[in-house]
Amino acid sequence: MSGLERNSPAPFTCLRNAPAGRMRHPAHQSLARHRHDAPFAAVVISGRYVEAGDTGRHEVGPGEVIVHRAYENHLDRFAECGAEVLVLPLPHGWNAPVLGAIDDIDEIVRLAERSPAMAAEKLKAEFVAKPAVNQDWPALLAAALRTGPDLCLRDWAEGHGLHHGSLSRGFRQEFSVSPARFRLISRMHRALQLIDRSTDSLANIACDAGFSDQAHLTRTVRSETGMTPMQLMARSGETTGLLAG
Repeated sequence: MSGLERNSPAPFTCLRNAPAGRMRHPAHQSLARHRHDAPFAAVVISGRYVEAGDTGRHEVGPGEVIVHRAYENHLDRFAECGAEVLVLPLPHGWNAPVLGAIDDIDEIVRLAERSPAMAAEKLKAEFVAKPAVNQDWPALLAAALRTGPDLCLRDWAEGHGLHHGSLSRGFRQEFSVSPARFRLISRMHRALQLIDRSTDSLANIACDAGFSDQAHLTRTVRSETGMTPMQLMARSGETTGLLAG
């Protein structure tokens, strides 16, 4: 475990509330990196925007959907046309790919006006997963860090013709967090999923998720969620689906 990951303080991340319903974002609006404590889906009704966060970089337009897990961080940058987005709260056990699309936006919007829960079920039934597009090197690095917790940043930089210092600066410009911190948060989400789905000890889960020890996992979870792993388990009643992504 690198000293940078162990000793670097967590960057300030504000908490934003995403109320259910339609939200209109003006042209060129930029929302700084923030966290949502509850899972939800963002269905794009019109316009375009880019989201960069714990699940990578996603550029979305009408009919496309981004699924957000609980305690997920991201920033948003809206295009010159702005965007209108339908926010649908999701149950903690809702399991789907991060990025997808639906054919009938109007039907989902109408249903959400009557029952957000029914609209979420309709979304789940019609959701079609999509691959990410327009992936530049910061987005590719984010994907590599999510799937390769032991990735050597220096080797990755050299393999892509980048200076190690430029790698860190360029990644932070896109995600508002360093590559090392991004990797640490990815490990945290992996650990929370293991906590939810496994009966193993926290010490073993910490090791399996790539943390140096249980204390390191606990510090990271507390800094990102405001609670310890045990408190999260108690809050969920130790039921399945706490942070399924």
